[in-house]
Amino acid sequence: MNKVETAVHLSFEIDKSSLPDEVKHRLKKLKDRRISKKGVITIKSEKWKSQLKNRQEVLQKLNNLISKVENPPKKRNSTKPSKASKQKRLNTKKKRSEVKSTRKKVGLD
Repeated sequence: MNKVETAVHLSFEIDKSSLPDEVKHRLKKLKDRRISKKGVITIKSEKWKSQLKNRQEVLQKLNNLISKVENPPKKRNSTKPSKASKQKRLNTKKKRSEVKSTRKKVGLD
């Protein structure tokens, strides 16, 4: 039985922080159960028997969360399929069509 309270809860308000506005916005958009609708990040740690280690772990988790959204995501360059890939797709469709056409019932005339 744990007689000493060593768990650590960290509450971090995104709006009141000194982070750049872009980072704040990306943090709020992040799909994470630790971020509330009001913009408060709540992180808990009770892994260690030492409260100091739990504090360090909570701060590390917060740093990881912020560093994940620190850099903006790269823009995706839209591309078109190559001629070879189009031709390959059409060839496989043609082969599949031929296989299926052999399954048809033969008409009795």
